[in-house]
Amino acid sequence: MFNLDWTIFFQDSPGGDRYADLLLSGIWWTLGVSFAAWIIAMVVGSLVGTIRTTQNPWLVHGLEPALKSVRCANYIRTLRRDLLKLAEATGVEHPGLIGCPSVEILTGQVQATPLDAMYGYDQGWGYPSAADRAAIARLMRAAAPRGGPMPEGDAEEARIPRSAVS
Repeated sequence: MFNLDWTIFFQDSPGGDRYADLLLSGIWWTLGVSFAAWIIAMVVGSLVGTIRTTQNPWLVHGLEPALKSVRCANYIRTLRRDLLKLAEATGVEHPGLIGCPSVEILTGQVQATPLDAMYGYDQGWGYPSAADRAAIARLMRAAAPRGGPMPEGDAEEARIPRSAVS
């Protein structure tokens, strides 16, 4: 039978705190974040519920799920297309493969600093493993054509009807 060593909670961690203190701190943070999320959800839910049940047409006008879902879908399609164009411009198959040397932060009107130099990133931080990079590249090469405008079929089905806008 296995015996647990409960004294580990009263030993110091490498950071200098006791493990029990770290555990209690984590519990308090979890409860605090949960309570804050509950408050935010209650406030937003109350506002949306009040607006949704009001008789004021101006307030109700902005809460049309059918219209908003089409706009959200258009936004996501455009974002994906633009991110793929950005990846193509940097010479990689997927936006997740864009490296720190490809991104520069403007620190003035003419001076740019590479992302890794600006924030002190080590070489390779944030990259998937070599096997994952190869799998991503293989999947992206087999996927839809790169760049260009949105395919015509997608643009037609995503178009917002004029009657829904007015």
